[in-house]
Amino acid sequence: MTQEFLLICLLGGIVATDTTAAFQVLVSHPLVGCTVAGLLLRDAQLGLSVGILLELLWLAEVPVGGVRTNEGNVGALVSAAVLIMLARRMQRPEVLLCGSLLWGLGVAWAGGWLVRGCRRINTVLLHRADAFAARGDTRGVSLCHAQAIALSFVAGVVLTGFGVLAGTRVLAHVVSMVPPSADRAFALTPAVVLGAGLGAVGALLLRRKNLWALAVGLFAGLLLLR
Repeated sequence: MTQEFLLICLLGGIVATDTTAAFQVLVSHPLVGCTVAGLLLRDAQLGLSVGILLELLWLAEVPVGGVRTNEGNVGALVSAAVLIMLARRMQRPEVLLCGSLLWGLGVAWAGGWLVRGCRRINTVLLHRADAFAARGDTRGVSLCHAQAIALSFVAGVVLTGFGVLAGTRVLAHVVSMVPPSADRAFALTPAVVLGAGLGAVGALLLRRKNLWALAVGLFAGLLLLR
């Protein structure tokens, strides 16, 4: 348990870093990050399922420039980890899925504030880097860059650790209070989340006037459904 928790925290640091600070090799996307979390927790199928549900939802958020975004990738990772850990000891799949997804959304929102705090620190590091550059000190510039990347990694580790620890404890208590007779009401959770994701991507395409891409996607989807 402790080893798995530490591995998930490290993965959270990588996901947070890959989102904007460095790499950007798409490891941070929920489809990949949640599946890797599933592999680390020995339930890749459940991790992949969470990744599929949340990929579209966060796809519309593009963390470029100074735009304010949530830390959706880390939130998705926390959702997958909390769900897999609780599913080992609680036979309430529908309620657990709904609860873990909602918890992940909360973690993503809180992570957005953490990202804004990191950006303020990065502004200080940027001014230091400018000062080093003015003196021709390339080593100092590289050091500032490394500090900014390390800050993003540590923020991801902390957010993931808190999200998983608190999430497994809070949700275990909350789910135990939900009567078993209500489980069927939560069965629609995957359809609702997928619908929200499609709506978010559709709104993004419409806002950017990329209607042709939406039409091609719908046409390809219809062909696959035949």
